[in-house]
Amino acid sequence: IELIPFRTRDSRPRPDDDARAGEALAGRAASGVDWVRHPRPATATAFAGLAAGLDLIIAVRLHGAVLGTGAGRPVVAIAYDAKTTGFLADLGLADQALRLQATADEIEAAARRTLADPTIADRTRAGVTAMREQTRHIEPLLARLAGVGPRG
Repeated sequence: IELIPFRTRDSRPRPDDDARAGEALAGRAASGVDWVRHPRPATATAFAGLAAGLDLIIAVRLHGAVLGTGAGRPVVAIAYDAKTTGFLADLGLADQALRLQATADEIEAAARRTLADPTIADRTRAGVTAMREQTRHIEPLLARLAGVGPRG
C-alpha cells in the first residue's frame, strides 16, 4: 500500500490534510507501519510516474481518479461528491465509484473485483480515449484562456 497525498498541510493548517488522514488510517491497520509514504506530487507527470507501478488506485479525491485513469491505471473511487461519480460514469466506469459511506468490506470487495477484472485496464484506457476525443476540439480554446498558445 502506498499513500499519495494531494492536499497537505503547508503554511496553513488544513482540516482535510491527506497525509495526516493517511497516517491515521495506517495507524489503524495491522500492516500500516510497512506502507510506503510519498510526498505530495508536484505535477501530474510526477503522479503518473508513481501510478505506473501501482496495480490499483483507491482515490478519495477527484484528482486521484482523474490522474489515475489518465495514467491508465484501474481506479476505485470513494466519492465524497457527485463530481467523482459523474467523472467515472462519463468514462463508462460507474461501477468503480463507491459512496462515501462504503464499509471496509465494500471497499475490499470493490478492490478485489477490480484486481480480478482482466478488462479493467482496457476499459479505463478506452474511457479516457473517448473523453479526450470529445474534448479535443475545445483544447485550443482552453489553452488560449490559460494564456498558453497564440492569442486570436
